[in-house]
Amino acid sequence: ANVVLMLAWTILPGGGALGLLAGLISGILALVAVTRRNERSWIVFLSILPMVNVLIFVLAEFLIPH
Repeated sequence: ANVVLMLAWTILPGGGALGLLAGLISGILALVAVTRRNERSWIVFLSILPMVNVLIFVLAEFLIPH
């Protein structure tokens, strides 16, 4: 959902924000699965990457003025 919403932000109003939210939620759920459920699947670790991407994007928006 993260990738689809981020690519369709021009078509769907608010799609970019929903895409960022989906990436953040997927990463949080993946971290919960890794820490509490001892999940070690590479797909779960791969789903942490959208959250990292969202955090870097949001930090860059606040730290780098344009």
